[in-house]
Amino acid sequence: MASSPINAQLHREEKILRRPIRLLCHAVKVFERVLEARLRKIGSVSLNQSGFVKDCSTIDAIHAVRILLEKHREKNRNVHLAFLDLEKAFDRVPHELLWMCMRSHRVPEEYVRWTKLLYAKPVSVVQCAAGTSRPFPVQVGVHQGSSLSPLLFILCMDTITKEIQKQHPWTLLLADDVMLALESRDYLQEQVQSCKDQLQQYGLLLNTSKTEYMECGPGIEEGSIRVDGTELNKLYKYCDRRDSKANWNVN
Repeated sequence: MASSPINAQLHREEKILRRPIRLLCHAVKVFERVLEARLRKIGSVSLNQSGFVKDCSTIDAIHAVRILLEKHREKNRNVHLAFLDLEKAFDRVPHELLWMCMRSHRVPEEYVRWTKLLYAKPVSVVQCAAGTSRPFPVQVGVHQGSSLSPLLFILCMDTITKEIQKQHPWTLLLADDVMLALESRDYLQEQVQSCKDQLQQYGLLLNTSKTEYMECGPGIEEGSIRVDGTELNKLYKYCDRRDSKANWNVN
């Protein structure tokens, strides 16, 4: 597998990151599309997932969150939300986890073997102005530029978050982004910590610097929830919508 680095600048203050892109011949691209179409008919994900799912988009997730907030506003009740961000999730997924998640979604073993062929003994090289590096093995991450990767990733996310998922819209997923909502701050903190520990068991990391907390209701408390002792950033605005610091106290 040949890889060429591209710039993926997240923020101006951050250094430029390098991400490899897999270069494929046309025959392999056709094979991946055929395999992806067959897997779509077999492996179904939770209704909470909106990423890389047909007829679903970010609009659906945003709409679900706003309805949840409006319902609690009508009843004058508090609701607490946590928006979880995973650190380089697509690049950290262990390959063995891919096969496990495919089997947990009842994908036939034949298709699992076909997918394994695409990941068999993968090596990568870095091409730059100074030349090409020596090949090195790659044991984690879905292939960038592969039509099969989005489906494999959401199958993994569906499996490893199964224990923490609540009924829609209390849990929402958009590819590697997760939203958890509960009416208790303490219980939400427990759920976020549990999710972080669960992800870490599978080699994925929660980015606490980008994971955020939001509280809406008649009485807004000071502070935020904590993960491993780190206090999360507290939001007062969601999707460019500000609501008096989310305080909807009814007099």
